[in-house]
Amino acid sequence: MFYYPDVSQINEEKNLVKSKTVLEEDRLIPSLDGKFTHFRYFKHKVSIEPETHKERAVITQDELKEILNTKKVGIVPYTVPFERSFAIVELQDLTSERRITNLLYDAVYEGIPISDLKIGLEVVALRVLELVKAGFDKILLTDFNISQYRIPMPITFTLLFTENFLKQEGIDSSNIEFIVQSQELKNPFEMATLLSLGASKVNPTNYEEDLVDIANDYIQNLISKKGYETVKDFIGKKSVEVVGLKNSFLEAINPSIISTFEVEGLPEIESYIYMSK
Repeated sequence: MFYYPDVSQINEEKNLVKSKTVLEEDRLIPSLDGKFTHFRYFKHKVSIEPETHKERAVITQDELKEILNTKKVGIVPYTVPFERSFAIVELQDLTSERRITNLLYDAVYEGIPISDLKIGLEVVALRVLELVKAGFDKILLTDFNISQYRIPMPITFTLLFTENFLKQEGIDSSNIEFIVQSQELKNPFEMATLLSLGASKVNPTNYEEDLVDIANDYIQNLISKKGYETVKDFIGKKSVEVVGLKNSFLEAINPSIISTFEVEGLPEIESYIYMSK
């Protein structure tokens, strides 16, 4: 099984959220020590304030079901086959053999090579592209079918890569509503990061209904401190700082994102994105 937050990690941060205490971003970011984390760096403490808004960027399972029952939504798993050969076959079903060949690199490290990361991201982006061309303007990115045989692409990278991929195909992703359903989200900062990167709504499947309500309040507090009046104003503004990734790495995913300072290079990132527990 590959790195995803374990139950104890999720519960630890959920308990912090439940306590309605002031959350500090620096305290919640683990060091890049062999476990990939969402890049998110807001430099703000956030707290609960009385709810004066109706906007809900974080939604429950029931709210997501209601959306799926009342709107035309394309469902795209952002998981891909673990085995390199199966991932290539899946990509081959979506695109040309020549393109696959161009994605493959000679360098192979422990874990999943960077070439396979790129293959995985492209598999997901091509799934989105197919649905957009079929007329869908609402896409649910989900990790519901994660297993020991199917691994999730880092959802932050997935959003950025897909935006850039669609742009290269002449499609403006700002006209597409992305909903993210994820088991890996642990706290409001991670949820706010996905909103900033372009997700319109986030469904943390590990969060109970009361926690979803609290998370919405934390996010509203953060958005206000960032100078935005509404969640809608905040969505897609990329109002986050990227810490610890090299710009050459980020540029390959989406040139519009830069790092505040560079720590890790491609081999390091590659070797621990899916490090075995």
